[in-house]
Amino acid sequence: MMEGIGKSFTDMVSSAVPGLGDLLKRDPIQGIRMGGVYPGTNKLSFTFFADNVTVGCADLEQSTMEYTTAIVPEGVRITISSEPRPIVLIMRSDGRLAGAGPTDITGQVVVGYERWTRTWSDGRVEPYTVPIYKTFTRSCTIGSLVAAGPSPVEGVASNAIAAVMSLTGGSDENAPKPTPAGLRMGGEYGTQAALDIEFRPEGAVLGCGPVAVLKPYTVALQGGRVIVNIANEASPLALAVGADGKLSGSGTVRVDGRQATGTNPNGSLAYVPRSATCPVGVIAPARAEQGSAAGRTSAPGAASAARTGNGPAFQIVGGLPAPASGGNALAGAALLLMDVSLDDVMKEAGVAVPAGTSAPKVLEQTCNGMAGQANCTKIIQSLGAHRVAELKPDANGVANTPDLTAGKTYYLFGSAVSLGKKVTWHLPLKAATGWTRVVLSAANQSP
Repeated sequence: MMEGIGKSFTDMVSSAVPGLGDLLKRDPIQGIRMGGVYPGTNKLSFTFFADNVTVGCADLEQSTMEYTTAIVPEGVRITISSEPRPIVLIMRSDGRLAGAGPTDITGQVVVGYERWTRTWSDGRVEPYTVPIYKTFTRSCTIGSLVAAGPSPVEGVASNAIAAVMSLTGGSDENAPKPTPAGLRMGGEYGTQAALDIEFRPEGAVLGCGPVAVLKPYTVALQGGRVIVNIANEASPLALAVGADGKLSGSGTVRVDGRQATGTNPNGSLAYVPRSATCPVGVIAPARAEQGSAAGRTSAPGAASAARTGNGPAFQIVGGLPAPASGGNALAGAALLLMDVSLDDVMKEAGVAVPAGTSAPKVLEQTCNGMAGQANCTKIIQSLGAHRVAELKPDANGVANTPDLTAGKTYYLFGSAVSLGKKVTWHLPLKAATGWTRVVLSAANQSP
């Protein structure tokens, strides 16, 4: 499914609902990337993701920055677009990051707090506080850094299928996974008509024609070269990363996997075993990087901008049991606020919702089935026409809607994972004067 319909589905969603943007599509950066958390002294830290790195130093708030990589005689050079000057690190063959010693880093420091009151629709008044930031430059010593663990999971799935499944409460098999520490790869290489490799945080999707399978991989420095090793049991694959960004290998590779052939009576995908063999040779990136990661770089506090108005608006709060690892189960979930119900969206798209089921379930079955692409396109187009806002709860599981029209009923649609299970919501919300708190819990989930 991932190889057969994943990419066409991504393009379909992007063209049908341009406003969904990063919620449903994020093009990975091609080439050598990094993963893992690398701490240092004086609260120095680097947390690497495929498309950016979070940097902390002393009392500076952690900030997200772009980075680039290049193969050099000493290893892999990582250049981070920091101020007042770029930070340069070298990934060595022993797995350590080497820095240049004392380094100035400019960022934001909390120097105070702004306080006011917020009036809720039931007449309650409560204090509201947001930090005030000021720009400072601090010095941290970057010596030899050892990884403390993998990068944390990012909130939104990196492919459209997984993002739509997160909205519909479908299978979480494609949910984002932690990125192992060390050198990684990003992007897609080859062509789906022959050998195709798509690198993800948890592994590499190895495809040969119609057959695809997810395999673990490692990236190592060997004799001044960067080698990607994919643990494919039938035929392990070793690829060298060239200075031109292409991957090169030799011989052939056999892929033993499965192919989606349609849907079962219950709406789930039906598979049959498949094997295929493809020549390796030189594998070029499947497409050039789309745009720049600069649009995803954010300053501290930007993710949850303060609101000073008194509505009408809703504050969405996660009320699910907290994960064992801590935090809020709603953090980073995908939520849509619409001006009509999902049932009306399905009706407008010409897709029936049979008695005894729900619109979220029908949407999941339609967009997760090989035979449902045409109807799924219509549903996505209808969703785009009725989308009011895309909400992404912060680390505390809180998201605020924009100002709305008093007296009008809106519909909140989305899902999160709690205690290993998907919880999906499809709630009517009537906007009243002031702020109205909506707690999303198992008690008000969609059937």
